[in-house]
Amino acid sequence: MAEVSVINDREGQTLTVWSVNPFDEFVCEKTGRNVVLVKDPSGRVIGVETLHFSVLRLDAVLLETTDS
Repeated sequence: MAEVSVINDREGQTLTVWSVNPFDEFVCEKTGRNVVLVKDPSGRVIGVETLHFSVLRLDAVLLETTDS
């Protein structure tokens, strides 16, 4: 199973999901609808950031991963 890091910044209202080390970040691309793709130098998506993210209970958020 893949390991991911999930960071919920309540003050900044963002939810960021990393599939690798965040220090590999090279460029970010806003896709619209408050979603930002984080890419490494080769253009591979290594993270996703959701802007304006807010939940009343973080344990109510369901995260699902699949191996590809």
